[in-house]
Amino acid sequence: MPEEELLNNELSSKEYTSINDEAQSSQEESQSSEEGSGPISQEEELSYVAIKGVFYTPKADNAGVFCIIYRGETGKVIFRELWAIRSNKEPISSISDRWEDFIREMNKIGTYDKDSSGKLMPVVEKSLSSNIKEYLYKNIDDTEFVYTEIRKALENSLHYLVEVRIEAEIFGESRAESGGLLRDKESSSDKNQKEDFRDLMGIINLGGVPLMCEPVIDPVNGCPVSKISIGDFVHVSIKETNNIAKKVIDHVRAEGKPLSFPVTLVQELESGKCVVIMKISDEISGVLNLQKEIMLKTDALQRTQVNPFAKFFNSTNLFLGGMLLLIAFLLYLVARFI
Repeated sequence: MPEEELLNNELSSKEYTSINDEAQSSQEESQSSEEGSGPISQEEELSYVAIKGVFYTPKADNAGVFCIIYRGETGKVIFRELWAIRSNKEPISSISDRWEDFIREMNKIGTYDKDSSGKLMPVVEKSLSSNIKEYLYKNIDDTEFVYTEIRKALENSLHYLVEVRIEAEIFGESRAESGGLLRDKESSSDKNQKEDFRDLMGIINLGGVPLMCEPVIDPVNGCPVSKISIGDFVHVSIKETNNIAKKVIDHVRAEGKPLSFPVTLVQELESGKCVVIMKISDEISGVLNLQKEIMLKTDALQRTQVNPFAKFFNSTNLFLGGMLLLIAFLLYLVARFI
């Protein structure tokens, strides 16, 4: 009997210890969960709204994607981007990606249509009144008003039936900062990269369809980017990443020529890099974005040898020379016969 009591006491003690351990473990997990959720619940306040959208015209060639981000309390837009293409098909099937990924993937929907993009971005932005932005900020899942206004604005601008899909996302300060929306908190290198990209897009939009190229480097006989002049032929390599690149490569190969094109613009960016624009055709511009010290392979342009005396025999100089000779001759006659 004493042995049974001893055994029972020992079991009770173990059970009590086990219960205490479980309780303590549960308490620690609860504390850990609270500590882990602290920053999330604190997640600043969700003070920014991103509107992601896709549109297309089934009976015309207008399609694109856009993203507008604004401060919820003030309605101030801090980011806007619209990438339009010539198509009557829906450019993407999903707009549920985070706005960071959505923006990053924009340029993969097709060739950038500069005219439509420049025309439609203000239309979409203007359709978002302060009342609509305020309502969406407070009712992030109710995008019906946004959808209606954007669709109406696009149809008034394009004069076609427009299919539109909209999703909205609300987020806090940390994602705004890490996504590069808060410029005053960006590092100088981040700022330079964004300024470079903005400047590069502005320069590219001056020409035809942009085709990004890679430089062919010639460290011995090459010409530094800083000394490239308009009209110089620069050798490049082109990756077959899209149909335009493939067509350019096939055309040049068919003619048996190297991939070298005349330079139409050289411009230095804020960061010190240089953009070199080349004319591939009337519709296509080759683009290089690189450090200005890089030695590029260029064609040795065969320039006509100019006679060093040729500049003296232009029509103006001949006329003046004739006049001087005539005056000298007249003076000679006057001196001789007077």
